[in-house]
Amino acid sequence: MPKIKNVEILRFIFILQIGLCHLICSKGFFNTLANNVPLYKDLGQTAGKGAYGVEFFFIIAGFFLVYTFKDISVKEFIIKKIKRLLPPVALSLFVLLIVTLFTGNTKHFDLYISIFTLTFTSHLGFLHNQRGYIWFSSALFWGLIFYFYCIKYFSAKYNNLIFAIFAILSYAILLNLPHGFGNVTPNVFNFLNVGLLRAIGGIGVGYFIGCWYKNNHEAIKNAYVNNMQKIMYTAAEAFLLYFITIYRSFHTFRHNTMIFIYAFIALFILFLLKRGYISKLFDCNLSAGLGKYTYCIYCMETAYYEYLSVYIKRYLAGGGVVYTHPGVVLFIAICVEVFLGVIAYHIIEIGRNIYEKYRINYSKR
Repeated sequence: MPKIKNVEILRFIFILQIGLCHLICSKGFFNTLANNVPLYKDLGQTAGKGAYGVEFFFIIAGFFLVYTFKDISVKEFIIKKIKRLLPPVALSLFVLLIVTLFTGNTKHFDLYISIFTLTFTSHLGFLHNQRGYIWFSSALFWGLIFYFYCIKYFSAKYNNLIFAIFAILSYAILLNLPHGFGNVTPNVFNFLNVGLLRAIGGIGVGYFIGCWYKNNHEAIKNAYVNNMQKIMYTAAEAFLLYFITIYRSFHTFRHNTMIFIYAFIALFILFLLKRGYISKLFDCNLSAGLGKYTYCIYCMETAYYEYLSVYIKRYLAGGGVVYTHPGVVLFIAICVEVFLGVIAYHIIEIGRNIYEKYRINYSKR
């Protein structure tokens, strides 16, 4: 199957939203200045919805599970996912450990929780009222294994019913919790972790989108669209992008969270159809290039926020730059976060290349 480049830009946009949410709403540098900086205070009341961007990543993951599905063994699939998901997590925790030792602030690093994180078991219900580092990786790992196993061994007609029930129940439980989607620490009924429920719901939705697209790929590719229809599709893409990104981040929204998920599903389908000018504009190598960094950007947040909350506060909190140019400081902080993710990606790729060369050379002996 050909690579879908414009979907990668959605990944990049949403990782920026998640980063903004964490910078503003987490108990870190910008959150501590909220009472003194009006911009941070205003964003603190609206940017929290950016955390729901994680739901979109689960949906995209479910889509690509179907779109790129290969009939390999479960063992091969698990090994493949470990190779993909573990290195950025391990690198992030290593950097977090170094930063913790360097700054002398050890309250944010827990060796035992790190073990749960590295084994992807932090969000299986084993931890009670404790947030494992990089929770998304744990939930994604087990969610993908569950769906892959069912797709491989069970009939599609049964899977469709099972997956629909699981997705609906997961979202229904989340929507009726006091904390909703926002807190991934608690376990529902003492064993169902909120993070895992988010993964089961999102991957399930992505599964159905993937089945639809895979079954209708040729018809979608060859469909004729006149100029008027292109304008209408473009208007829909623009509205949904605005609603999910700008409006969601900078306006108070007190309605049902599922509205955002419905909006993303619609936007995702429009980007897959590629009938509007925006979806076609983003169907380029630049989008693919930016999208490949998103997971590393997300993983490196753990170490980066520890640095921000401890070190930058010492140098900037007492100065005037935060108060005179708060938007510039926030923009620089997000750029540094992206930069660290890019660096981490290339460090990991270099390590993979060295390992592959060693493995090939060793096998020839």
